[in-house]
Amino acid sequence: MNISNVFLKGKGKTAVILFHGFTGSPEELMELGETINKEEYNVFIPLLPGHGTN
Repeated sequence: MNISNVFLKGKGKTAVILFHGFTGSPEELMELGETINKEEYNVFIPLLPGHGTN
């Protein structure tokens, strides 16, 4: 799976930003992001420059 920036819309007004590690990508944080999103938070997982397809 090739993922760039991920935004999971929640019902609340609060947002959580998750950053992957040096050799990582947003894909490895999807499970955590979905769990946080189920608690009604907005979740943003950016693909950092120089990682993955950037």
